[in-house]
Amino acid sequence: MKTDSTTPKTNTSNVGGLVRKFGKVLHFRAEDRKRKSKNGFDSQPSNDPHIDQDSAIDEKESSIAVEKHREAAAMVLLVAKLFASVSAVKAAYAKLQVAQSPYDPETIQSADETVVSELKNLSELKQSYLKQQHIDTDSQESLIEAEEREHRCLVKTYEILKSKLELEIAQKDSEAALFRDQLRESEKRVRSIEKRISGRRPLDDDIVIPHFSALNPCHFLSMVRHTVRSVRTFTQSLVEHMESAGWDLVAVARSIEPCAAGGSNKTRKDWKRHVLESYVCRMMFADFENRDSSSWDRERFFEEFAAFASPSSDVLRAVKPGSAFGRFCREKYASTMHSKMEMAFFGNLDHRATINSGTGFPGTRFFGVFAEMARRVWALHCLAFAFEPAVKVFQAPRGARFTEVYMESVDDGGGAATVGFTVVPGFVVGKMVIQCKVYLSDLKANGR
Repeated sequence: MKTDSTTPKTNTSNVGGLVRKFGKVLHFRAEDRKRKSKNGFDSQPSNDPHIDQDSAIDEKESSIAVEKHREAAAMVLLVAKLFASVSAVKAAYAKLQVAQSPYDPETIQSADETVVSELKNLSELKQSYLKQQHIDTDSQESLIEAEEREHRCLVKTYEILKSKLELEIAQKDSEAALFRDQLRESEKRVRSIEKRISGRRPLDDDIVIPHFSALNPCHFLSMVRHTVRSVRTFTQSLVEHMESAGWDLVAVARSIEPCAAGGSNKTRKDWKRHVLESYVCRMMFADFENRDSSSWDRERFFEEFAAFASPSSDVLRAVKPGSAFGRFCREKYASTMHSKMEMAFFGNLDHRATINSGTGFPGTRFFGVFAEMARRVWALHCLAFAFEPAVKVFQAPRGARFTEVYMESVDDGGGAATVGFTVVPGFVVGKMVIQCKVYLSDLKANGR
């Protein structure tokens, strides 16, 4: 039993030692072979089948890796050439489009040849890919050249599109200039027709009060003309009372608009009346865009307009001093007629006292002319808020360059082209512009 137990232990120890020694020998021989292979001395194939198999596997894997790398590089180059050709086709097509108008046969032929050539290149690339023919990728320059060609074609495309857009902009500018000229001619014809129509001096009975749903800017224009006529009537009455009171109209006009009383302006006809008319309009149209009755809607404003638009002495007699028009009339008289003016005209302040008492209005002819003007301004004011959006009022600033689109001169202007002052304000009704009436002056705003 002792012998049996000892013998296996000794055999196991000997086998382990042999394995370790054999491993050392193999390791030593492998290291020696690698060293000789590096130094070029191992030219004989190894007789060890395990070593030859490992070497063959390494070589095969290396060959596969190289092939995959070459295929990937070939695919990158193929895609780069594909994009370059497509970009060239886009550039040629853009060039072809631009050459259509204006027609350029040489450019069209050149672009057509480029498109055909690039389509052939694309066909060759397709066949190369389908037949798995490898593209030469030995030189990195081929890839760079393809990318550079693509970028050049893209830049060329953008340049062509830029020139096309610039040409379209120039054409649009020319069309806009032509339309502006046509618009000016149309406006001149309209003004000429309006002057011929207004020359008939229609009566107040010609005012047509439309239905609210049929309201349009032409109705406002008609009311503006009637209102301006009443302003001129009151201005003439004002001039007559000033002359009767012995006032110096030149001094009065100079105190209102210094730029109108000098240079060539003083030789122009009716310049003093234009100054006084501008003063009356400035007072009467002040706060024109202010809604006196904020609770009124468009239809309520239209009803108020209809009530005061038609001429009727009964309207002025029946109006209550505390009504909206009564307050408007009282405020406008106080701002337009200074107490010194009233005292000079009538020798007393009875008009002002009667109006401020709130019991009624004076029955004099002078106040009747004023009340008629106030009635029309009030009707125009109410009509303005019957529109949606509400009508806007504007004036030409002093010293502004004269433009026929927004302005109309009250006379020939004496050769001047600069606004001295606004006589009658203008209005904007939706998309329609009613020109303001201006007095042109060759003097600066300070009157020098």
